Amino acid sequence: MQPPAPAQSMTEVVLDDVSRARVRVAKASTEMAPETVEATGRIVPAEDRTWRLGAVVEGRFEKTAAEAGDRVKKDQWLAGMHSHDIHDSRADYRRAVSEKQRAEEALAIATRQRDRAKRLFEMKAGSSEQVDAAEAEVVRGEAAVRAATVEVGRVHQHISEVLQVPIDAPEEKPGEEDLDLIPIKSPADAIVLKRLVTTGTVVNIGQELFVLADLSKVMMIAQVPEAYLGRLRVGQAVAVTVQSYPDRQFPGRIDRLAEELDPETRTLQVRIALANPNGALKPESYAKAAIPIGAARPAIFIPASAVQDIDGSTTVFVQKAASKFEMRPVALGRSVQDRVEITDGLAAGEQVAIEGAFLLKSQLLKARLGE
Repeated sequence: MQPPAPAQSMTEVVLDDVSRARVRVAKASTEMAPETVEATGRIVPAEDRTWRLGAVVEGRFEKTAAEAGDRVKKDQWLAGMHSHDIHDSRADYRRAVSEKQRAEEALAIATRQRDRAKRLFEMKAGSSEQVDAAEAEVVRGEAAVRAATVEVGRVHQHISEVLQVPIDAPEEKPGEEDLDLIPIKSPADAIVLKRLVTTGTVVNIGQELFVLADLSKVMMIAQVPEAYLGRLRVGQAVAVTVQSYPDRQFPGRIDRLAEELDPETRTLQVRIALANPNGALKPESYAKAAIPIGAARPAIFIPASAVQDIDGSTTVFVQKAASKFEMRPVALGRSVQDRVEITDGLAAGEQVAIEGAFLLKSQLLKARLGE
């Protein structure tokens, strides 16, 4: 009678040649890496490159020419708004111009009368009181002209700079009807993040219409635990990763530290400036920041792809022979780009599966079920 076959180890996997070809291994390496703290957060537009365009008067939107996601140029027409303020302001301007003309005419008359009173006084045919009265009329006339001039300039500025429409109602010509609408223009080369109005929308003064941003520079708002605050400083270099590009690092620098902690999470809000010339970083993306907080020290690193979770334990598969792998529980430390630090359970130089680790996990669990 033959002795029973030895039970297969519950931590080892032996692969056939086909499966072995799908597994790639690499040595656990010792690298010099600075001590870092990892902070989570999100990407937001830079505050100094974000514009919220509001309505300067009450009115109704007649035309819209830009939608969320559109790239626009500086001074590009985004929408046109009809408002009674256009007609009222033009009427005010005409009245102000007429009032100025009347004031100038009255001043001219007062000036002539004063000059006549002076001549009569010099000829002993008039009194000094008459000269003084005539001089007072000139002073009043000059004040009236100044006030009228200021009013003309005020209304002119309101029409040309605030409303941005012609002073006089434009002659109706095909293709030029927009000249009688208040234009909403882009203040810079930017992307339309939000359009909050549609054709026919009635808006009030101050109501937000568009949100635009120049996304060539963005910010990450990170939350850093209170314990690390003494090691943070403005200008400090930071490496940021996002879920959209897990294998790519975006270099940034700490731009600002908040003045107070979040009382619930005991974290500090840290603003990180990031260059984004190609627009890869999208607002509201989830992000992680690796912030150096100490000197570089030697540590064992392996690719993050080598790490598997088995029965709630963080493990890797260490190659023991050409087709034989051992499941090994490990303790993780820092994450640097696509690599993780192993603080316990693995020695430098050991070969671990960096591709096909999930296959090994599946084979191990299958063998356990067979047992």
